[in-house]
Amino acid sequence: MTKLELVKLPQQATLSLDGLQDFFQPPRLSKPEMHLLLKPFFLLDRHADRFQPIEYVYSVIENGKAITRGWSVQPHFKYGLPGPFDRDVTTVIYELVNENYFSKDLPVAETMPIGTFRDFAERMGIAVSGQNVAAIKDSLKRLMNTLAVCEETFFDNKKHRYVSLSFRLLAGVGLAGEDDGNGGKHEENFVVFDQHILRNLNTGYVMVVDLERLRTLKSNIAKQLYAHLAYRFYCEHKEGAECWTADYDWLTVHLGIKPQKELWRAKQQLEPAHEELKELGYISDYRWDGWRILYRPGAVWQGEQMRRKSGKARRRAPNAITPGKRDDLATRPAEPHDPLIPALAAFASGLPVGEERIKKLGLTTEQAIALCRERKIPLPHNPERPRFQV
Repeated sequence: MTKLELVKLPQQATLSLDGLQDFFQPPRLSKPEMHLLLKPFFLLDRHADRFQPIEYVYSVIENGKAITRGWSVQPHFKYGLPGPFDRDVTTVIYELVNENYFSKDLPVAETMPIGTFRDFAERMGIAVSGQNVAAIKDSLKRLMNTLAVCEETFFDNKKHRYVSLSFRLLAGVGLAGEDDGNGGKHEENFVVFDQHILRNLNTGYVMVVDLERLRTLKSNIAKQLYAHLAYRFYCEHKEGAECWTADYDWLTVHLGIKPQKELWRAKQQLEPAHEELKELGYISDYRWDGWRILYRPGAVWQGEQMRRKSGKARRRAPNAITPGKRDDLATRPAEPHDPLIPALAAFASGLPVGEERIKKLGLTTEQAIALCRERKIPLPHNPERPRFQV
């Protein structure tokens, strides 16, 4: 059976050569360990002191008793706290994790080669220059030297409970040409994963980040909020809810931004990120209710979930998922098998990004409508009136 038959395009549908190549390329996915994007770690505020620790203390009720939990991130005296550049470096590291291990059904190794810095910079979408290569090297060292201290706030997926511990995103870094400590030189660039992070990776406690979507966002706040929405929408959807409500103060801590004392300034602070995510179609709407914000998922997020569901029959690595553990978005989502679905979902909701994607695939409006109906994707707008021509 050919790839074209697997997709089951209508007989009259034709794709250009460029569209076919783009259409059948697997999506670029990064699969970071959950804590790296859901806990406060990266400081996005340009005016904040990167040499002051992040302190986050909160209370939960367990068995009728209030329990205090804490999460703190201690900056290194030389490198300071990780920022948006370091988050982008981390995203590339976990793109390599997906390529080298998850996509091949292999357990993640403690030590992972990361290729040349030219390749690394290209993956980040930045120029290959001496300055940028030096920044990447410093970032790796910053990630290795930043300590997170957790008081019942680190979820150990193997034990399936929260524990108290301290960890670093990377336990070690090796750079090609540098001394290896044994009288020789490192032959390649590599990173060494912290044992706690590694255990969670190999028990499937990971997120899925669609790099194609993420790279369209310009605002650092939008990129960080994207990751939270991906997970929170999924959790709310499982509970039958249609939206996620976040407290502004909670968001400022988890997004690494300075809290504003006046509501109009808070709205102004988040508006660019909100509008970017809405234009992308990742949220359909957002609404302020006092100091709380209500987010509704958009067609692009819904399309990503539909795409992942289409790949649930994928064979799993025998050692990658602990037997008896749950298998959902918070563990190890399946690779997508139907790359059409996100584009069709966005198209069905009338989003410009959907129209652009359909055009790129060489599909007419009528063909896109037929594909939506075949896959049971609802068409809330009037599909009979073409909105663009190809």
